[in-house]
Amino acid sequence: MLTSLVISAIFLYLICIHYKIVAWLACLVSVIITCLAPQVSRMQGHYGLSYVCFFPILWYLLIQVIDKKNNKLFPFFILVNFAFGITHLYYFAISALFIFATIVYLFYEDKSKWKYYLSLITATILPILLFQIVLKLTDTVTDRHRNPYGFYYYRSYLSSIFLLYSEAERN
Repeated sequence: MLTSLVISAIFLYLICIHYKIVAWLACLVSVIITCLAPQVSRMQGHYGLSYVCFFPILWYLLIQVIDKKNNKLFPFFILVNFAFGITHLYYFAISALFIFATIVYLFYEDKSKWKYYLSLITATILPILLFQIVLKLTDTVTDRHRNPYGFYYYRSYLSSIFLLYSEAERN
């Protein structure tokens, strides 16, 4: 987990250099962003969500795949998504949302490259499908509930987000 801080700073530095930020400032900014990452607070208890390096690695690989149109990076892109996704399922959701949002923006900018964007979508969905296959083949639990209790019960409302807990209870 602590190694993920160093890896995060390195990839954030590479992202800053890609966007032509001066090297000394890129180094400073990457360290500051790494230290301010919200995942740092997860290191005390929720180990699966404490990998600070996930999003910078994903972002850097996405930049490389899009800018260089390099198909050699697709297997590594899929492997990173799968490796973090089996660590915690939230990583699948985070990566899919980020990549789909990027593809929507790119499609809005240039609709002529839709086939390439389709390959990016495939590279995003493939790790999730691979995980589902591995789960089906290795899960020995036969009576797992399809809709676990609490999905509709434990949720937030606008009042519970923006008001104190005691005030949200009254509403």
